[in-house]
Amino acid sequence: MAAAREIEGLELPEKRERILELLGKYLRPRWFMDQQRAEVLDKEAVSLLRKGKPQEALLRFLALGDEEGIYTAFIRMKSDEEALRYFLDRGMVEWAEDYVDDRGEDISVSEGLLSYLCEKAEAESNWYLSTEGKSRLTLDLIARRMKEAPEQTLPLLRRFLANLDHYLLLDEDLPEEIFQLYLESRHPNALADLAGAYLYLRDRLPETVERFFEKLRELAREEGDRELLACALQLLDPEGCSTILEELPAGPDNYRLFARQQELYRKAVEFLLSGQNLSERALRDAAWICRINDDWEGAARVEELRGDLKQAGKHYLQAVNYEEALRCYRQAGDVPGEARVHERMEDYQGALEIWQGLRRKRDVERVRKKLERSRSERGQLDLF
Repeated sequence: MAAAREIEGLELPEKRERILELLGKYLRPRWFMDQQRAEVLDKEAVSLLRKGKPQEALLRFLALGDEEGIYTAFIRMKSDEEALRYFLDRGMVEWAEDYVDDRGEDISVSEGLLSYLCEKAEAESNWYLSTEGKSRLTLDLIARRMKEAPEQTLPLLRRFLANLDHYLLLDEDLPEEIFQLYLESRHPNALADLAGAYLYLRDRLPETVERFFEKLRELAREEGDRELLACALQLLDPEGCSTILEELPAGPDNYRLFARQQELYRKAVEFLLSGQNLSERALRDAAWICRINDDWEGAARVEELRGDLKQAGKHYLQAVNYEEALRCYRQAGDVPGEARVHERMEDYQGALEIWQGLRRKRDVERVRKKLERSRSERGQLDLF
């Protein structure tokens, strides 16, 4: 404890890590936390807060794992980027939301913070458009920064929206400020995804959504921007959208505009697969585009490029291409997958032999019943 206090007065590299290490050893002289020492450290942390030393208090709360204390120390420190990184790195989204609310208009939204949030959205798979949660929090922070530095923030807005997942929005009513960010982004892929989220409500669009796409259409016509007009017409005039897209090439910023076009989606897939060094994102999106268009053969080929032979086998099976499905399952070493293909082929004898080899009693009994039923039906047909 004394050593930690001594180091606090010095300028040392990795100072915080060394203090936390010493505090940790103080709290756990053996393998468990000493409750008496924890109480002493907690009282010291509270005292430091009262004395206006939130940074020193934060280290003690971190060592204790006291989230309430950590939150209070961050609020006193006004260290906005550090606080939000701490909470979001640990999945503590509600704490991050409360922090932003408590800091109010005084919060500092730096370019570094928004870059960090963009990186998380690119690296993680659970960032999706919603009226709440970390994606909404990020959009709120971007909106604040757009007011202060629009030119510097616009690339970050486009980057974030391009990596945001858009699921069906059936019961969620997005606020006007979120629609305004999409409008300011002018990002075709993001606008295509936004339209896709309302696809099943096309005949009964919420007023805010219809008003947004009508505004987008007017803006596109004023500027003579055919690509932007196609974005607006996805929900308002699907045939008009298709007519425009027939004349446009697919590229990095607009390929998702083609994704839901039954006659044109191959343009997007071909673009994504045209590079020499295919990225995981390109392969993932190409497989997704094939799937939503029921192109199971195409999806299977892309999954093979990704190296996911089990998924490729599944898609070949959906495409009723049994030969390719068997090949993929065999190469993947997925013996149960092979058995399922034989069942779909109605080769129950072959499936039965595989299940027997695997000693899967339940599957053996299930397939044996199918085999007996099949033989019985063939026998009845022979009578005729």
